[in-house]
Amino acid sequence: MNRRQLYHAITAVMAALWAGLGLYGGSQVFGAPASYPLFSWRHVPTYADLGSYTGFTPAEAKFLATHFSALSIEKGQGMALEKPGKPPNGEADFLRTARQLKTFNPKVCVLFYWNARRFFPFYQADKTVENAWISNKTRHASMVHHTPWGWAIRNSWYRGKPQGGEYVMSNPGFQKWWVNIAVGMAAHRSVDGIFVDGTIPPATSSPKTKAACLSLVQRLHDKLSGLNKPNLILLNGLEDCLNNTGMD
Repeated sequence: MNRRQLYHAITAVMAALWAGLGLYGGSQVFGAPASYPLFSWRHVPTYADLGSYTGFTPAEAKFLATHFSALSIEKGQGMALEKPGKPPNGEADFLRTARQLKTFNPKVCVLFYWNARRFFPFYQADKTVENAWISNKTRHASMVHHTPWGWAIRNSWYRGKPQGGEYVMSNPGFQKWWVNIAVGMAAHRSVDGIFVDGTIPPATSSPKTKAACLSLVQRLHDKLSGLNKPNLILLNGLEDCLNNTGMD
């Protein structure tokens, strides 16, 4: 098992243990929040974070929806289906996928992927991102991630903003914008919550960054609580625990 596989295995196990995930056909865990996926002692709890630039085929969507308790759909889902030259619309592509999954299993928990640290130009919401919200310093700047059609995501620029550049998490304007986008997505009937990527482990973060991260997640929790339906928040703070995680 290489480091990338180890990372994803750890993420899946921790998520399953933390959230009490279960498979289709189970029941709600006693005392668990209503936002938690259904649980069954008959199966090993499973979770996956994945996506496809070409979208899921009906067979793929059926398999995922009926074999996993919870799924977070990654950035860039279905982007290859966009018309050439058309601005990316990650929100619409995700919602289309969420509805597709729900047709095969209404009880599968579908989470919207939303990065708390890095700017990726895959969303309509990018039009409202302010330059002051993104640091000019880019982590892993020497690493280039190529999509199937050759886009260089890291160490490049989009509308004057560094792709993969880090958000200034402590900026009040950024926090308000980021939370509002997430809550707007979670309000949809086919969405069951938010997968927050890029949260920072307290052991490796400065007091200021730690406070900003906690503030951001708390604001998200508070606003989600105002919706008329339960929503799950799943955090990934493992990114900085291993060197070059997911890059080798």
